[in-house]
Amino acid sequence: MYVQMNLSLFLLYLLTLGVQTFGSCLKGFIFRSKSNRPIKLLPYPSPSILPYNVDPELNEHLHNDARNWPQLGDRIDCYHEDVKDKQSCLNTGCCWDPVPLPRKGPSCFYPILFVKMDCFPSGEMTKEKCLAKGCHWNMFMGFQYCFYPPNYKTHRTDLPQCVSDTFTTADRKACVDQQKETTTELGCIQAGCCWSPLKLNSKEPWCFLPWNVINENSIRQPEQNQCPANPSDRFNCFPRGFENQRGCNARGCCWTPTDIKGQHPACYYPSNYKSYALSRTYRTSNGPDLIYIKQIDSPYLDDIEMVRMEIVYETNTRVRVKISDLSKIRYESIYPEIRDRTTYDTSDSTRKYTVSFSETVGSSFGFAIERKDSNKTIFDTRNVGGFTMSDQFLQISAQLGSHFVYGLGDVSKSFLTDFNWRTFNLFAKRPNPSQKDNFDGNYGSHPFYLAMEPDGNSSTGRAHGVLLLNSNSLEVELQPKASITYRAIGGILDFYFFLGETPSEVIQQYLELIGKPNLPPYWSLGFQLSKSGWRDLDDMKAVVSRTLNNSIPLDVVYGGIDYGHKSRRVTGQNSNWTIQLLPDYVASLHAQGIKFVSLFHPTIEYVSPLHAQGIKIVSLYDPTIETNDNYSTINGRELDVFVKQYQRVEQYQSSKLYSEKLLDSSAAYIDFTHPKVYPFWRTVLSEFRSKLQFDGVVLDYNEPSTIKSDDVVPCPLTKWDDPPFVSKFNDLKQNTLCMSATLHTGLHYNLHNLYGIAQSAVTYSNLKNILKSRPFIVSRSTFPGSGRYVAHWTGSIYSDWDSLRQSITDMLLMNMFGLPMVGADFCGFNVNATTELCARWSALGAFYPLSRYNNSNDGRDQNPPASSTVLSAARNTLLKRYELIPYLYTLLYKAHRFGHTVVRPMFFEFPRDVFTFSMDKQFLWGSALLFVPVLEEKQLTVEAYLPGTWYSYPMLDKKYQSNPSANGSSFVILNANITEIPILIREGSIIVLQTPGDNLAKSRQNEFKILIVLDDTGRAEGELYWDDGDTLDTDAYNHIKLYTIDSGTIKVYKNKFNYNVSMPIKHITIVGVQNKVHYVTINKETVQHEFKIKDNFNILEIDTKDRGLNFKDNFQLELKEIENSRHALHITNK
Repeated sequence: MYVQMNLSLFLLYLLTLGVQTFGSCLKGFIFRSKSNRPIKLLPYPSPSILPYNVDPELNEHLHNDARNWPQLGDRIDCYHEDVKDKQSCLNTGCCWDPVPLPRKGPSCFYPILFVKMDCFPSGEMTKEKCLAKGCHWNMFMGFQYCFYPPNYKTHRTDLPQCVSDTFTTADRKACVDQQKETTTELGCIQAGCCWSPLKLNSKEPWCFLPWNVINENSIRQPEQNQCPANPSDRFNCFPRGFENQRGCNARGCCWTPTDIKGQHPACYYPSNYKSYALSRTYRTSNGPDLIYIKQIDSPYLDDIEMVRMEIVYETNTRVRVKISDLSKIRYESIYPEIRDRTTYDTSDSTRKYTVSFSETVGSSFGFAIERKDSNKTIFDTRNVGGFTMSDQFLQISAQLGSHFVYGLGDVSKSFLTDFNWRTFNLFAKRPNPSQKDNFDGNYGSHPFYLAMEPDGNSSTGRAHGVLLLNSNSLEVELQPKASITYRAIGGILDFYFFLGETPSEVIQQYLELIGKPNLPPYWSLGFQLSKSGWRDLDDMKAVVSRTLNNSIPLDVVYGGIDYGHKSRRVTGQNSNWTIQLLPDYVASLHAQGIKFVSLFHPTIEYVSPLHAQGIKIVSLYDPTIETNDNYSTINGRELDVFVKQYQRVEQYQSSKLYSEKLLDSSAAYIDFTHPKVYPFWRTVLSEFRSKLQFDGVVLDYNEPSTIKSDDVVPCPLTKWDDPPFVSKFNDLKQNTLCMSATLHTGLHYNLHNLYGIAQSAVTYSNLKNILKSRPFIVSRSTFPGSGRYVAHWTGSIYSDWDSLRQSITDMLLMNMFGLPMVGADFCGFNVNATTELCARWSALGAFYPLSRYNNSNDGRDQNPPASSTVLSAARNTLLKRYELIPYLYTLLYKAHRFGHTVVRPMFFEFPRDVFTFSMDKQFLWGSALLFVPVLEEKQLTVEAYLPGTWYSYPMLDKKYQSNPSANGSSFVILNANITEIPILIREGSIIVLQTPGDNLAKSRQNEFKILIVLDDTGRAEGELYWDDGDTLDTDAYNHIKLYTIDSGTIKVYKNKFNYNVSMPIKHITIVGVQNKVHYVTINKETVQHEFKIKDNFNILEIDTKDRGLNFKDNFQLELKEIENSRHALHITNK
């Protein structure tokens, strides 16, 4: 056995070395030409589906050219699974010549002029992926197992350009490399050259220079390169492929080899790289308009000849820089829906920014954004990087002036952006949940960042924001000198700059542009119970009953993926989910005040005793629909609202539906950009709700993703499925639609990142009309502006401590992106969590805005009653959450109305304290409450940073005080047993609490409490927003403003009390009273009180339950202290 194994390995080794080494010995591995005449190389089409730019008659022409035929004994079998006859053989790019018996030899074989080009140069390749891409798989033809069809002219620039329609074989120049053995295929490829074996005595070389290298002078600079000496000043000129000096010089760039892998590039742009030069400038009332002309060719195809840069002064704090094609209308993102395109009057004296650029004709492209009053440059593209504008590759670099940058999601990374040569991709996809630093992108794309503006080692407290509005796949590269490079594969470069003073003001300005978040229904703030796949209805009933019986408040139950027939949610016909029984159960939950949420994939599916318990129901929807003619909703075919496969242009109207295998049936993807999708989707939702009274929906797999993570998507070889620039991390079409799929608005190539927001917008619009109340929609995929329609959960995360920590970063960033209603699945989704991890996660998750338990259908139960420790943690913290929900609801109202954040990082409240700039392990609700979770295993304490004065909540038994101006002096150690999370309330805060009930419907019937925490000057402030919690855009609401003033008056802000309900107050607690109180009056009437003396502070407790105190009435509370000092507190509604 040992001998046999080693013999097998030896044979495999011989194959891997490459057949070119043994060409003179192994008959059948050498191509022999019938003629020594120079032969012009022509591009072959791809398998199965012809490339968009190839004449179908070309196959026959090449086949009939006998010069492409090797001798019978030298023919190499074209091992392609699609080959069945002559036409299928020709479609693979091979030659067809049936061999009559008794002669031996393949009928379908490779032509002589075969140039092998690696189809998966990244190495992440399998046979299935190779064939699905339209490439050839052959383990008997040398080093490259997966290669493009013979002589196919690929569009990719990370590969040598080996096929040309202008050069012949006689034009080939031998590739000679002192460090590589170019007589072998492997050495040739490693030298960055092309491999195409010809007859042994041919004069043409087997290994030859790529055509773009031969023609390198066409893209060289007219002047000598000025190469930056400092490695940190070098911008990558060869971001993809086998970089080498030959190819680098061909791009007109500098070459300095480096031994430090993954650090500064060896091939980089000269500082005087001039791709475009200024032609003319126009002045308008709202800003200048500049025209640039291309100076040199880029390595990428179809360069834009004339570039237009429009600088638009939109407001005094917002400026737009739009870079586009002067002569051709290009695709621009259709989301977010920017409704207000008004350009407000601005002037040099009122604008907070200056836009600098050269107006000298012939000067290189570039601009800079500066903060006017400080003269600080915040974004400078002048003389950096290689500005490129081609049809499928747009690149721009800039120096930022600050390392304190946050945003650029959805990517699993640190909160404070790492500039140490980091590269990541903003492309909506389903990630590998076990991949920790997933720089390949997660479920959405948010090309926005916020930056703090330090002054040396101190902070000015100032911040700005930058948005690149581009919906194509976008790569971002960061380097140590606080520099950034954007690489987009389409569209335009559309920048918006926001010059806020504070971080909060930047986010307000950003949301003013893309849209402020929707106000969720009040019930959605309660605890939510979900599972990806309930076993059956009895399984759901048992978990709900255990949760309620253990005194855990519950507001929402989710239907999983299994209650529809063959997992089609719209049918609701799974035998384990009898259609007659589930609606009855949902009704019983509704009666108890519990809601039901249904899950929708981009498939159309179906699923009320839950309502009887007041529990809400949420449905889950995929973005596909089963291709079954028995569906009543199949009129989508007639309305033409399905995504189509790519065909030739003249065949668009008759294109096949783009479908995928959904479990055990086929499903078509819905085109949510089609105007007729609104009535179609309304019908789907209405018919579904007529069968099941759901209260909300989950939009899942809407990146869009294929259902199975290992799905291989077969796509044609088009310039969109195989683009010139390929993401560093992955094939774009992996687990999603082909980039060449067609929608009403255009190609999926341009619209992929918008699929989720398009579905969200259509769903929100229809549910408003169907429910006649606020929709509750949770979407997995998001884009700038998604918060106007949906909440967001962070997807199928791993059950480990890293993911627990990452959930805080994700929550903070999504709040900055305008999605405040966000949360991660308690205890993680994939793999089973330990008891300790699940308990810590339950304590933290209780304070996600979207507080939901969920796990996979193949994992063990991790819901709170499944473990006594987890049960205790969930019950303790969820009861605290329910008490705080009036404060949380007020924060969400302010986010909806004014664009505020709900969950905040520390530096939002302490922007002048640089110690807060990197903090991502503690977070705030608004300005008042701080949460410090334990994020490490086997720890019963946690370190907190507490600038200023804070009190422990809810016990109010400890005071922590430090000088916020003394950076770094505010670290303290807090105790935290396994079922708790330390919570602190900040001095100067007033929050309104409510006694918790079994669910929020019951909580809303309970009395309120007021907690007042005075600062050292005796001041505090707070507010409360209150309405019915369900009505859309209602004017029937109450806004209560509470604050202390020297005169002793608290007033209602904006005089609003239009929601006529009783709001009784049973208790008032005042923390931080300086001296012992002699008596307390409310509206001049003395009331009983209890004065508590702590170690270093005092607390005053006032029982008002029998006083008839109510937010409907104005009242004034006054404290008479023994030392003749007073604090007066007034509450009024006018």
